[in-house]
Amino acid sequence: MSTKTEQSQARAEQRRRRKHAKADRRRQDRGLVPAAAAQRVGIRIADLARARRAAGVHQQLAEAEATGWICDPETAPEWFTTLLGERLARAAEAEYRREQVEERRQLRELTVEHSALEKVKAGKRLSEGVYSEYCS
Repeated sequence: MSTKTEQSQARAEQRRRRKHAKADRRRQDRGLVPAAAAQRVGIRIADLARARRAAGVHQQLAEAEATGWICDPETAPEWFTTLLGERLARAAEAEYRREQVEERRQLRELTVEHSALEKVKAGKRLSEGVYSEYCS
């Protein structure tokens, strides 16, 4: 039966192995996809490397090659156009969410203004404290 110390050491060893495996994977990814090329296309290094490996491509991605694919998508391989489409879809979703947040903010502001106006019409006085409560 193992002691708590042995169990603790075993967990620490597992953490070290996972950490080293992750660092090795990142190093391999960067060897396959340089940071400059990934930045040029706007797709994470790990995603590009995973797609290249899945497609059976094991040579380094050149920045000029990536730029060419962005400029002329018809020359890009299918795995790249899939990744690019996913990236564009995520960007569109993020833009939609930003617009929704802004619309909700504007609606809240309009509701507060309408409420304050209705209270004034009803003859209630809006002291500075009450009004600032609505505007926060």
